[in-house]
Amino acid sequence: MMKLYNLPLLLTTALMVSLISCNRNNIEGIPSYISVEAAGLTVDKPSIEGSSSHNIVDVWVYVNNNLQGVYEYPTTFPILASGEVEMFMRAGIKANGIASTRYYYPFYDVCNLGTVNLVRGETITINPVFTYRSTATFGWIEGFENQQTSLSPSSISEVGVNVISGDDVYEGNFCGEISLYDSTTYFEVVTDESFYDVPRYGNAVYLELDYRVDTTMMVGITAYSSTDIEQAIVVYLNTTDSWNKIYINLTNQIVQYNTAEYYKIFFMGGSPALDTFPEKHFYIDNIKLVY
Repeated sequence: MMKLYNLPLLLTTALMVSLISCNRNNIEGIPSYISVEAAGLTVDKPSIEGSSSHNIVDVWVYVNNNLQGVYEYPTTFPILASGEVEMFMRAGIKANGIASTRYYYPFYDVCNLGTVNLVRGETITINPVFTYRSTATFGWIEGFENQQTSLSPSSISEVGVNVISGDDVYEGNFCGEISLYDSTTYFEVVTDESFYDVPRYGNAVYLELDYRVDTTMMVGITAYSSTDIEQAIVVYLNTTDSWNKIYINLTNQIVQYNTAEYYKIFFMGGSPALDTFPEKHFYIDNIKLVY
């Protein structure tokens, strides 16, 4: 015998189930929001770690140990989660100043935010402050604050570094300046110190630098062995109207010359082939070799 069903009741029940399901999905689809307006760097040991100058350009956000995304701040972004979550952030940089080479800086520690309570539809503001990792090694610090310099002109350089004060200084009381004018057309300054202990087989090595230059300045490493001297330019720093911070990745060049006995870092500008050169100034400060 055919069994008869109450069709209107079935349709009504199905509709109610559908509405309940949609409402639940709508609630679960409402995100929580994180706002990041700024990021900072705190230096715990200035005598060892140098200046707190930084150029952190974005934050890498991790929720419950999973990468949520990479965000250039200031920004507000959604998170499809609610309630208590574990969150931390990493500091993102442009390696060698190139926008397409964005990495988190391996020598800044994570900013551990601990347990964060997210509420759907609501925004919380988090402005992370980073520190250097305790395992970071600072092979060279030059801030010029002792009114001396650890950079000397090479045998073919026409000028060296002057330590100056005044309005051209970025922070602190002093910075380094190299000037080219009239018949002075070329400079090449090199670290007094030789670096023997930098990692040679792929571990990160970076040079941090604040600079303001009137025309192109080149930065690189020189590798010294018992039989050869190899010089490699790593970056070309273009003209800047104001001070800029750059993180120069030396890793690949050191790997390339990993059999060298030691390394030095150089800065150069102008050209020895020029007969005259318009007056140009190159300012540098807060130099750090970190590995």
